[in-house]
Amino acid sequence: MDNEKYYNSLNKEIGVIKHEVSNINVKLKAEFKSDIDYLKDRYNTYIQEQKNENSKIRREITLIEKENIELQNLIYYYLGLLNKIEKDVGLKSKGYTYYFDANIMGSGIDNKIVIEREDI
Repeated sequence: MDNEKYYNSLNKEIGVIKHEVSNINVKLKAEFKSDIDYLKDRYNTYIQEQKNENSKIRREITLIEKENIELQNLIYYYLGLLNKIEKDVGLKSKGYTYYFDANIMGSGIDNKIVIEREDI
């Protein structure tokens, strides 16, 4: 019988503690709700700004890649013209070699191999 009374008193204490914890939880939520909502809104705004910035940068990268391809095509076009002019005046073509030398030097390779267009 004593064990049953002890068990019942423990259950009542547990119920009281659960009720107190629940009340504290409600008070904390009410106290910090405005701060939590503010931080949540700021976070969502920040995420949206980052998505917009990423999208803008992706568009810029695509545009730069397109411009890069156009410039490369122009370089090859003008190298071809230079090659033709050099041949017309009786010079050994160096235009393509200059281009490859510049690319190799730009890449930081010191021991480069010079390839003449006629050797290709």
